[in-house]
Amino acid sequence: MVAALTQPGAGPGRPNRLERERAALPPGRQKVMLLVGSYAEARTVTNELLRRKSSWEGQVRCLIGDDELETGWDDGHLLRRGDVADFGTDNAWLLVAPILAVERGHNILNNDGVAAIGAAFFLVRPHPRPKDLSYVTQRINQYALEQLRPHPLDDDCPAHERLVGAGSQRRRAAQRQWRRLLHAMVAYSQLGTDERQRVAWTQLVTIWQVVGRLLRGGQAAKVYFCDAAFAPVTARRSDTDTDLDDASTSLLHGMREVLTPYFEPNGVNTDRHLVQALYQPLYRALTNMGDR
Repeated sequence: MVAALTQPGAGPGRPNRLERERAALPPGRQKVMLLVGSYAEARTVTNELLRRKSSWEGQVRCLIGDDELETGWDDGHLLRRGDVADFGTDNAWLLVAPILAVERGHNILNNDGVAAIGAAFFLVRPHPRPKDLSYVTQRINQYALEQLRPHPLDDDCPAHERLVGAGSQRRRAAQRQWRRLLHAMVAYSQLGTDERQRVAWTQLVTIWQVVGRLLRGGQAAKVYFCDAAFAPVTARRSDTDTDLDDASTSLLHGMREVLTPYFEPNGVNTDRHLVQALYQPLYRALTNMGDR
């Protein structure tokens, strides 16, 4: 896995860059995926690619939702999400897809039964949308799991009353947490350390699940983070600048920050072995990426 950054506005949209990346991939895995934020963005990117490179007609697939079957399905470059596995063996080599549409549930394999896609370009940085209830729900679920650890109870009350009281306290605390999250402004660079790390964990899981589509069968993959928002200080720096991104400005650094305690030699975190089993390749890639 390789992590790379481009300058603002540069991106991988130039056809020659994509063609070079494709040619460098192993035989049988010379397919590329461009990741965007929504189905509408996928259509926009696909149309622009075909406008700029008409010779790619028939070689590009644009992922659409399963409920869009009746809207333009005659367009040969459209591919339903439920049929995304077909991309692994068809004649197209470039897939444009929303990040959340390919994070789980479908393997995209070639005729040898391994990952057909060898490289992915994140054209946008995933980030919770304002008023996004799915993010708030994830955070509440995370909060609920944290409450499973033992809490002291009032020993002067009967057991039944203690349990009822503890349940009421946790319910009220969860309601306060829910209301706080509903009104919170989730902007990565403006979050405090605790909330920023929670966002980093959420996006880390999403990104790693997407990358997992490229690793099936124990394969290697190249992953490029092209949106300047991934590391804004690095993206705008000149040769004379000395400023570097850190976890407070860059999601990539934030992801590395939350994983580091689980990989330190003397770490004692109770989830250490689980995190290492799930995310060691990602942590290694983020560490080798460097700071520039």
